[in-house]
Amino acid sequence: MRAKHVACLLLLVATVLVSGCQKKKELIGRWDMGTSNFYFRKDGVVFYTSPSKAKFQGRYYYDETADPPVVRTEMQEMNGRQRPLTLDLQVTFLSPDRIRFDGLRARSGRNPTMLAARAE
Repeated sequence: MRAKHVACLLLLVATVLVSGCQKKKELIGRWDMGTSNFYFRKDGVVFYTSPSKAKFQGRYYYDETADPPVVRTEMQEMNGRQRPLTLDLQVTFLSPDRIRFDGLRARSGRNPTMLAARAE
């Protein structure tokens, strides 16, 4: 009986240790998508570099209570024509360091999917 209690206690301790070591899945930080990237700051500011190398800056709202989570960005081009860019993206964490953004309601009629890796 004592051995059974010790085994259960060891299993409980191991579970707590492993779950405490896992990285939290959060949007804050830089996400590299190869030819473009996002940088989400804690204060609600977002930066985006497009594949054409145009740079955008603006605000974002992240609704992690939605199922699946959604991020909405409202940005303006920093260099050049200062054109606006609004993106509604569904967020899927593939792991704490990998994310997939699926476009929602794109004006172009197509909904792009972007895979990204956390860049430190």
